[in-house]
Amino acid sequence: MVDMSFIDLASRSDLFAPPTGRRGLDRRHRWVNPAPPRVISMRMIGDRHLGTASTASRFLSYNTYLIPGLTLPDDLRDFLLRAGITADRAIRDLGLSVAEVLAHLGRDAMEVIQNKFNPVSLAQALGVNMGGLEDFVSDALGLVDTLTFQVFDLAEHLTFDLVLKFWGGSALDALQSIGLDAVDVIDALLLDQVKILEVLALKIGKLVLGELGIDFPFPFSIKDAPARPERALAIGQMCAAQGYDIMAFSEVWDQDQDPSVRIPLMDGLAASPLPLNTPVEGPRNNDQMLDSGLYRVTTGPREILDLRRHEFFNRGHPLADSDAWATKGILLTRINLGVGVIDLYSTHLIAGGDLVFGGDEARKNALRLTQLEEVVQFITETHMPGNVAILCGDTNIDAEFGTPGPAPGQTTFSPTSTYGTMVAMLGAIGMDDLFMQQEAFSPAIADHRWSTHGPEDEVFVRFNNRCVIIRTGGANDGFCDDMVNGAATATARMDYVFVERPTMAHTFELDFSRMRRAPFERPNLVGGQLYMSDHIGQDITLIASPMTH
Repeated sequence: MVDMSFIDLASRSDLFAPPTGRRGLDRRHRWVNPAPPRVISMRMIGDRHLGTASTASRFLSYNTYLIPGLTLPDDLRDFLLRAGITADRAIRDLGLSVAEVLAHLGRDAMEVIQNKFNPVSLAQALGVNMGGLEDFVSDALGLVDTLTFQVFDLAEHLTFDLVLKFWGGSALDALQSIGLDAVDVIDALLLDQVKILEVLALKIGKLVLGELGIDFPFPFSIKDAPARPERALAIGQMCAAQGYDIMAFSEVWDQDQDPSVRIPLMDGLAASPLPLNTPVEGPRNNDQMLDSGLYRVTTGPREILDLRRHEFFNRGHPLADSDAWATKGILLTRINLGVGVIDLYSTHLIAGGDLVFGGDEARKNALRLTQLEEVVQFITETHMPGNVAILCGDTNIDAEFGTPGPAPGQTTFSPTSTYGTMVAMLGAIGMDDLFMQQEAFSPAIADHRWSTHGPEDEVFVRFNNRCVIIRTGGANDGFCDDMVNGAATATARMDYVFVERPTMAHTFELDFSRMRRAPFERPNLVGGQLYMSDHIGQDITLIASPMTH
């Protein structure tokens, strides 16, 4: 082992608040048991950092905000089809009645009855008294000889009109009484979904949009994020200058194979100290207008050994959530750290509510948790027990909410219920929020206030009330100073790194330096955006060493 002083080991573990005693240094490292072993030597800790087989990898999880413009189709039928809005779905979403659907289709309720019933089954469905119906038909048609009282065959002479006349209602009344809904009506008419949209695109489409108080053509488009190619190049250059070895990016969107951000991003990364490995992307579905935006880059010996992808089944509503037009999901890459392998999962959960309805936060949080269920299931199915699992990404789940105190600057922060649910779900598969684990080492700042996101409209002051940037010329220069309070109202920690607890099945030890929040100012302001992104990155060093248990 290379000799290392206590101060060296302490600063490698925590650049912001290096431990001042052995107990603190021991706690900064991960152990298979809930508590450290009874005897921990400086050599044991030193070997984790500078042993001959140990490796250190700079890791960055970063939402890049390289969002392309998105304009939804202006052909109504194309819009409805690409949005996955079948006639059934539109009818159900709108709650259209049987009468409204028949009116839009120009069809008659009797046609539905004739396709779905015969006269006897209609009578039975309406619950009429069959004996009374037989008497009614015999009287109406004069079918029974009053001298011989010969019985006639009811089914032979019964008609729909006679059933309805005896029942006392119209064909439409009968459909409603039986309980058929508008979708049943479409099925009974044997109409093809696409053909219905061809006939009813304007009627159903305008009704859909009319219910939302807007006209067609759909008056919504998302503008390009500012200076996408310029920022992509600058992000790459910044990552190369920092010497990141593993980069888990999100919002590196690729629209119709558009290279306008990935080429300059990789051009900027070309100056990395080590050769770049082939980058990999997350899920892509060519039926969607955008891919997942997930993008993974590694350097040097940290090769990607395997990858898996999962596209979310629950994408949101195409009239409520722009995310529904993208291929959001999960990307797994198994990355070689030399002494062992990490299963690195990244995701980007739905933001939602940014189109013309659906802004309700409860609805959006429910969708996020539904997608998180898919994340948990995917990890459960794909994680290899000998590897260490890491999950990172923008969940759009706020960790905290602020409660104003009696005086300025006295806001207190508490976990949101959705964050609590997320922690419980991931905790059930042995994964913990790394940030909160590490904040526990510094009780004075062990709350939830440290933001990772700023509103898009705060172009120039986005992080001014969320991050006190260090400018002392040291190793932490340019990072947020998490040892001082930000503004008392700052919230929005929504980007996370969850790490798997150490287990006896792991084939190596993996320790983490204290997470640093990286706001990444732009050195050359082009396009009116002071920072590289509207998100703050999470900077960590992964320290891999041979297993000692």
